[in-house]
Amino acid sequence: MYDPEFDADGLTRRTRRNLGRTLPETLPAAVPTPILLAVRGRLPSNSGDQLAIFWRDEGNWTVLTTTHIAWTRHETTQIVPLSIVSQDYRLSDEAGEPAAKSELNCVYFGNAVEPVWTPSARYLFMFLNVLGGVMRKNSDQT
Repeated sequence: MYDPEFDADGLTRRTRRNLGRTLPETLPAAVPTPILLAVRGRLPSNSGDQLAIFWRDEGNWTVLTTTHIAWTRHETTQIVPLSIVSQDYRLSDEAGEPAAKSELNCVYFGNAVEPVWTPSARYLFMFLNVLGGVMRKNSDQT
């Protein structure tokens, strides 16, 4: 059923505008080709549409799709379906320690050993905002 608040990817129209306006470099069309190739080469074929890509280099990136979160830190890739992502999470800095809000850039879901990485707190909070919208939309469809 059509819901005018959400676009086809499950984002609210407001979130999509904000992502494009405040962090346009995270949209797949703006990501450098080597990063995009590294991301696409590690995603499963059923990973859905790419919504946002956060990256430092080919060995450190995070992608949020309509169905998965995938990330690589230190050349190790992890892929998690959104259907098993918990609302239970903790935020940390890159060393895994609690930090001031402005220094947070990683999120641990549930009992995960490796965090989902973003370049900075600004990206982390946008990631959580977009993730929340996609998860709400996905739960409405089940």
